[in-house]
This record gives sequence, structure tokens and C-alpha cells, in this order.
Amino acid sequence: MEPLFYEGDTITSLLGYYDCNPVARDDIVLADYGGASFGIILKTVKALPGDTLSLHETNEGSNILVNGKILATSNGVKYTLPSHLANILKSYELDSGGVVPAGNYLIFGEKPTGSFDSTRSGFFTHKQIIAKVLSDEK
Repeated sequence: MEPLFYEGDTITSLLGYYDCNPVARDDIVLADYGGASFGIILKTVKALPGDTLSLHETNEGSNILVNGKILATSNGVKYTLPSHLANILKSYELDSGGVVPAGNYLIFGEKPTGSFDSTRSGFFTHKQIIAKVLSDEK
């Protein structure tokens, strides 16, 4: 999650925060990656239920659009996915009719070509988002 957090940083998280508060766009969260050996991931919420999702192919790869706007990292670098990762999101786009379903979210890390996040596993459910992470604004 560099430059937001670096290896060895201590983070403060609010477990159970989303039991009584809505998940908001750009929240930094801990999410259960389910089945992966590392289990819990630190990511940013980029799309909420009801948002539109589409992919735009370029010569470099596919950009992810939410509500018609190209998604970017915290540094403003556009997410540009290689075809094998874009295909995963394309299947979610087709299955959902291009709309993020109720109770689902897209979460991404800071790597513009994708990481262990929605580029590999598609939608995350509300139940999988387990804590809000507080940022010290470096």
C-alpha cells in the first residue's frame, strides 16, 4: 500500500466499525481475502453498491471505470490491468449488468497493474470488510 503505508508501519484499525457505519468510497480497510494464506489484506474502497463498472481497453491494458471515471491510485496513476486480470473484472461486469450489486464493493491496492484485491477476486462483500483503518496522513 505504499505510499500510504510502508512495510513495518503500525496501523490503527476499528474492528466492527462497519457493523454500524456505512462503508464509504476511499475508506482504507482491512478485508478478509478468504482462503489465501495471508488472510487479511489492507486496501482502499473504490466502488460502492449501485456504482457502474466498466473496463476500457487501451494499448497498454484495460482501465477500470467506476461511474464513468477512470480509477487511479492515491498518486493519481491509472489502474491499467493486463488482459488476464482484466478478464476477471470483465466477467464480474457482465454478470452484474455493469452495476456493483447491493452489499458488494470493489477494493484495490496501490499497484496500478493489480494485486491481491478486486482485480483477482472481484467483489468483496460487506461481511468481508472487517475494519476501518485510520490514516496518519503522511
